[in-house]
Amino acid sequence: MGAQQSQFVFEIRYKPNAKLLDCRGKSAESIAAHLGLPHWLIVENRLDVFDAEQTTRLFVSFRNAGYVQENPPTNHFFSDNCVKAFKFISTVDGFESPLSVERLGIRLRALTPFLGSMTELVNRYKARYYGFKSEAETALDGELVDIGGALNFKGKFGNFNTNGGPMPAEQAKSYFPKALELPDVGLFMDIDYWTKPNKAMTTDEITKTIRQFSTECIQKHARVADLILGDPPHGEQWIAGATQVGTRPNA
Repeated sequence: MGAQQSQFVFEIRYKPNAKLLDCRGKSAESIAAHLGLPHWLIVENRLDVFDAEQTTRLFVSFRNAGYVQENPPTNHFFSDNCVKAFKFISTVDGFESPLSVERLGIRLRALTPFLGSMTELVNRYKARYYGFKSEAETALDGELVDIGGALNFKGKFGNFNTNGGPMPAEQAKSYFPKALELPDVGLFMDIDYWTKPNKAMTTDEITKTIRQFSTECIQKHARVADLILGDPPHGEQWIAGATQVGTRPNA
């Protein structure tokens, strides 16, 4: 049985700043050294620093910056490292603070293993989450064999777009190409929590938002996964005892 997979992505878009282009080489070396990411690459208007496995990556361009991490070991590991990374890049030459932020978001993609069949997970998903009625199958004169789709919401800190559904291993490979072993059947969730402040924000305001959005993504994923995979669903009980995103007994 394959292991839980997850990927977090932070991106911030800001008013274009040509000053960042003047210091790319110096910035790449200092960022790589500070974050312990030994590799760096400069292509046109963007610099990237990353580890040998390319499971952790930071990028900075003249109009956006971001931080990507795969399979963090604890619920706070990504947000702690993302905050550390952003605090440092906000001090490099040419980076403005406060920053004129156009969009800020955290995205979580997660695949949680399911021990049952694809058919069983489809039935759970349509009954416990998507609300697909048997009358719809009758009207369409067919048997539902797969289900998924986008649902977009407004939350207390911003907006969040969701997508997902039951997913076989061969489909999951396109989302988690570095995974050594994927579950035969898994629940895929994609949660993109974002805001468009269109205003100047301090580094402290930005890092606070990073932590808020990371927590929101983790908790929403946890509740949905438990709702669908729990037997019976247990609400938020999983969150309190979780030490890793998506670690739970499967029904």
